[in-house]
Amino acid sequence: KLLQITTATSSEDYPHLAPDRRSLVFMSDRAGRVGIWTLDRTAGTIEAMTPPEIIAASPRWSPDGRSVLYASTDEEQQVTIVVQERGELTARVLARGDAEHDVSQAQWSPDGRRIVFMRRARTGESEIVVNSLEGREQTAIAFPAGRGVAWPGFSRDGASLVFQDEAGGEPRQIWRVAATGGEARQVTHGAGEHSHPSASPVDPDEILVVVDHKNIAVASATTGELRYLTSFDDSTVVLDYPSWSADGSRVFFSLSRKVGDLYLLEDRTQDATP
Repeated sequence: KLLQITTATSSEDYPHLAPDRRSLVFMSDRAGRVGIWTLDRTAGTIEAMTPPEIIAASPRWSPDGRSVLYASTDEEQQVTIVVQERGELTARVLARGDAEHDVSQAQWSPDGRRIVFMRRARTGESEIVVNSLEGREQTAIAFPAGRGVAWPGFSRDGASLVFQDEAGGEPRQIWRVAATGGEARQVTHGAGEHSHPSASPVDPDEILVVVDHKNIAVASATTGELRYLTSFDDSTVVLDYPSWSADGSRVFFSLSRKVGDLYLLEDRTQDATP
């Protein structure tokens, strides 16, 4: 059953349900810039978690539901991965970008003791990094420039990672690799784009994926076969950022529709400056 949760003219993305199944965290530009918001699904109230002067994105509840992991961007466009306790106004930095590297796309380990995120060099090389909550780097899996690696996440037992990859310029596919590093194994195949993987919290063989940004499916980690959860065929629909509920019974994602109007600029010789 498909249920619409929010109705807004703003952009709402990256939903994730807390383990208590009551609070949904998501990112939205409803206040003028992208920030983190929470929706109380029982009371129907929506509140800002981050102040309007902070650009914040990609939130994820911790496994114990006490805090939210997200990426924060400062005025110099430097990104930090931070964790903020529920009900608090300040955040603690877990990983920091610098002049040579960006950090992004952080996810929790199932036991809440580690995070995984992307670190990209300005020269194009990228790494999947696993850190402890104390900031100690445990693993860095490196990829060369030009290989489009993104959106890493832990498996149910925390022993492996799933991620998307555009190796060799081919359509994006889902891969797995040990959380300690090593040789990666391709999971999905074919001409379609498979992206934004999320391993099931209950079934070790299920990986939630976006297919061509049109539908949500579950891929078998063993065979790569897809089981579709949605069947949109409208060319205006764009699906993104799926996540599981903690018990694996529900899936949340964002859905946007491409709409627009046509304009004519009649006199290009006139100065448009007021």
